[in-house]
Amino acid sequence: MTEAAPRQCGSCNACCKTHSVDESDLVKPAGVWCKHAVPGKGCSIYPSRPIACKAFRCGWLKGIGKDEHRPDKTRVVLDPVVHPRLPGGTAMQMWEVSEGALLSKYAQDITAKLRRGGIRVHHIRLGGKVEAIS
Repeated sequence: MTEAAPRQCGSCNACCKTHSVDESDLVKPAGVWCKHAVPGKGCSIYPSRPIACKAFRCGWLKGIGKDEHRPDKTRVVLDPVVHPRLPGGTAMQMWEVSEGALLSKYAQDITAKLRRGGIRVHHIRLGGKVEAIS
């Protein structure tokens, strides 16, 4: 039996909208598209992208969900967070790529499944509003 190849961003660039970057060569707030994002193609500077972008790995890249649950398809970026002060030590941030995406069946199903598993969930709306789901 062969091991599956690690997931790659490919043409997905959902985090290029959801996450902020504040480095000397790129300052971009959360919720707006990065100037280097190319719809349907990915990042135009992928090999030389900022350190923050290289360091970020969404939940899908880490193996969460099925192949068809890639963030550019679901319009939701899953971002697992580990913190010692959180109950259970873990939470899932769910970033909205498009307005209303956190109301989709996919997002609601994931939220319910995580909560049943005792994982704290935070919905982060496109405008930046954070909602703790408990």
